[in-house]
Amino acid sequence: MTSLPFDIYSNIVQEFEVNDDDDREAIRTLSLSCRAFLPLCQKILFSRIDFRSKRKSTAHIAKFDTILNESPHLADYVLYLSYMMQYDSEDLWTNLSAMGRILSSLTHLRSFYLSWLSTQKLIFFDWSSLKDPRADDFCDAIEKVLRSDHLMHLRIPDMKNFPFFSFTDRAALLDITEDGPSSIKLGIAVPAATNAIGRRSPQSSVKVQTYSVGTRSWPRRMIEIKVGGQTCLRSPSSSIPPLDFSSTRFAIISVHEHIHSVEAEKVLRCAHSLEQLSYEVRSSKYLQGFGQALLSGCASTLTVLHLTTTIEADEDPLEGVKEELHVLAGHMNFGSIITRTRYPQLKYLNLHFLVTKLSSPLIGTAGEEGEEELEERSGLTLEDIDKQHLSYLKTVMSIEGLEVEYLSAIRMVYVSR
Repeated sequence: MTSLPFDIYSNIVQEFEVNDDDDREAIRTLSLSCRAFLPLCQKILFSRIDFRSKRKSTAHIAKFDTILNESPHLADYVLYLSYMMQYDSEDLWTNLSAMGRILSSLTHLRSFYLSWLSTQKLIFFDWSSLKDPRADDFCDAIEKVLRSDHLMHLRIPDMKNFPFFSFTDRAALLDITEDGPSSIKLGIAVPAATNAIGRRSPQSSVKVQTYSVGTRSWPRRMIEIKVGGQTCLRSPSSSIPPLDFSSTRFAIISVHEHIHSVEAEKVLRCAHSLEQLSYEVRSSKYLQGFGQALLSGCASTLTVLHLTTTIEADEDPLEGVKEELHVLAGHMNFGSIITRTRYPQLKYLNLHFLVTKLSSPLIGTAGEEGEEELEERSGLTLEDIDKQHLSYLKTVMSIEGLEVEYLSAIRMVYVSR
């Protein structure tokens, strides 16, 4: 071994990517080259464990269970674990028993991803269906992991009646992503304080710092309820705790149907501390009520508004948008959106207009076929659409002190102070 400081070797090893097959093989080889390298390499090799293989999960779980039994110190190196339950598998109970032992030993786990697979084509997996003595150790181990102070990230897709409170009770502020019904990703942004004996008080709701919803599909209908005098939103069909948006600073909201906009506006009305908002609607008509919802919520705190809407090629791109912008501004003048005292903190406004049924020409891969399809469908060329949309946007583009960037076929308009 050379005379280089040991921390130099440590830094080099940490640059390897555990998800890359070549890097993993290189780490294995390095671990055999010198006894001193073995702990460094093991920390990388065992930092991420993935049991989501459909074919080999049983063998992998059994092998890892044996490894931890023979070398228990390796459990401390596991920081990320993903496991997919194959609910109809004949090995289900054997796997759950082994996973119970594995999870109980992972005292330093920071991220946990639990999913499921069924041949019955179920929409959701009901956690309460595991009320079987053969699953007791596994369920107890899950509760232990969720209550561990080390666990900071949790992802649970399409699962009902999961014990989320065991995780959320540890958070003063959460980052939340909901991308489908009963599908949620949680991250503890600020841990909850403990009392004199190291315990935390149970929470009847969870405070949200960053919220992302609807990017895949709208997750659920949300009901307004009062928790400790604060308006929160909860789902009647989900075990996800009521969400308190009063401390939310950042939000990304995607609206695909009109009914989704009704639910989205509930979030906006509750978000009194919102600073940055990215709001996307499938159609500009879904924006009706958006401006008033913002005024009811974050009028004094919003600094950045990123608004995206989809339009037909021959539509006025500001149709449906301008009415809501007028509500925000309080004037029939787009320039006042930025400077109007109703939104004293608003510094940046982004407007993105996406043209439907023209994906090929608009994403930088335009060719003869895309333009021919456009002309056949609408009788318009890309040049025609450019001229048409530029005439629609002349009001915005003439505002003194604003910078406007126009991309071909009105893919994007960017307006900033």
